Amino acid sequence: MRKYEILKMIFEMSDGVSPNDVSKRLGISITNIYTYLKQLNQEKLVQKTPNGLYAVNKTNEKLQQILELQAMAANRFHLLITPDFKKILEKMCEKLKVPKKDLSVAEITKIEKIAIPSRIILKISKRPSIYCLKINEALVTSLLEYHDLKANFTLPEFQGLIESINLGKRESATKTVESDPEVIRMCDEAYSAGNDLLLPKIQNFSPDQRLADLLKAADQVNKEYSLFFNALDENVKAAMSEQWDRRYIYNTNRIEGNTMSEKDVDEYLKSGKKPENISKREIHETNNARQSLKFLKLKQSEEISEELIKELHFLIQSNIDESPGEYKRFYNYVKPRSPTTPPQHVKERMRKLIEWYKQNKDTTHPFILAVIVHMQFEMIHPFGDGNGRVGRLLINHILKQKNYLPLTILEKSKQNYYRAIENRNLTQFLFYVLTNFIEDYRR
Repeated sequence: MRKYEILKMIFEMSDGVSPNDVSKRLGISITNIYTYLKQLNQEKLVQKTPNGLYAVNKTNEKLQQILELQAMAANRFHLLITPDFKKILEKMCEKLKVPKKDLSVAEITKIEKIAIPSRIILKISKRPSIYCLKINEALVTSLLEYHDLKANFTLPEFQGLIESINLGKRESATKTVESDPEVIRMCDEAYSAGNDLLLPKIQNFSPDQRLADLLKAADQVNKEYSLFFNALDENVKAAMSEQWDRRYIYNTNRIEGNTMSEKDVDEYLKSGKKPENISKREIHETNNARQSLKFLKLKQSEEISEELIKELHFLIQSNIDESPGEYKRFYNYVKPRSPTTPPQHVKERMRKLIEWYKQNKDTTHPFILAVIVHMQFEMIHPFGDGNGRVGRLLINHILKQKNYLPLTILEKSKQNYYRAIENRNLTQFLFYVLTNFIEDYRR
């Protein structure tokens, strides 16, 4: 519906937008624009500002839910809150397995083009076509809450269904025929020797005096800058936060080879104007990083889990990866001399990481905690691509939960960053991170 396209545009323009601008950008007649705006206003989704622009209605009780949906499905959230999509969800909530015959042609089209790519609905059979609501997804939980719906089946029932389907495919899920034989040998040997595990080796870790001094200095810098930042005007704080986001997005993508300059990223995120000679993938990487940061702001109170990590990967690799949010099915490495966990052992290693995190999150210094999680995550390298970007987001999720300022790993120092990961040396990595953090916030 065009009305919800207008809503999406208004949500993307935080300062508001004029009816004329909407008409020009979407190619809708000004008469229809005013009709749609009136409807959105009546639904308390948008409101007219004193200067004649239309902006998000911040008094709407469902605003926070819509923002959460936007963070998880930036390009489709406006389609997910429509009455038509609610009708689809109502049918999907009725039973665990919904056959094609229970759905209209229009509903099947929306499921195939919107719900399945967004991981809201799973097609568990092709002949005959049978669909299932993915109630284990955070996006689905938020959608059901927004539409005031509840599934008539439980999570264990859903998981049992998926388990029964996967039994016949388990072998193919771990095939390694696409992997280089030398990489397979290297990774298998590393796993057998436990060299893809950092956690047992740092059980009795204690920072030396140099690191202890840096930790103390980082604590002091964090307090001083936080006091400075919190005393600023709200508009200034918002502008500085947006500036940090743009700088972070530039650096985290540049480390992975994105060719957009810092100016390109800054201008694109402000205006939406695409730079010349930039690939679609690079634009997707930029948009995905922005949505991932928004998502984590909404999830700030949520602890790290396999589910959260998969959701982050789904956001980071949307429109890039064929299977975003799914663990790798082939062998890979950080650098040629840095083997990672074989694909068939990823779940086991990830569970060990999450268990360690839960056991140590309240007793370990936030910087040490964040660095260990990041290093172990990168040593596992659980996804086919996007591991670095997800890993760096995890560092900041942990730091911000502990009331620490976020860290930006700078592209100009990426060789030091990679060297610390390759050496698998906790002291070296901590030294790199702490000096980076201190220098950044003393600027």
